[in-house]
Amino acid sequence: MLGDTIARLRKSRGLTQAKFAEMLHVTQGAISQWETGRTSPDVQQMFILADFFGVTVEALSGGDITSSPIP
Repeated sequence: MLGDTIARLRKSRGLTQAKFAEMLHVTQGAISQWETGRTSPDVQQMFILADFFGVTVEALSGGDITSSPIP
């Protein structure tokens, strides 16, 4: 579910995995692994992702990005 949410949010911003990885200072392979569920971002990366997408960590990890935006 987390991987699907990351992929959906990334695509909604029109970002490729490569561009998104560059922005987050991680490898494209890391983004791919997060999106496929093979690995998960660490706690610090979760906060960075939530901030980038303007959602809470809970919303990001739970996949409910419509009910918990950061004000």
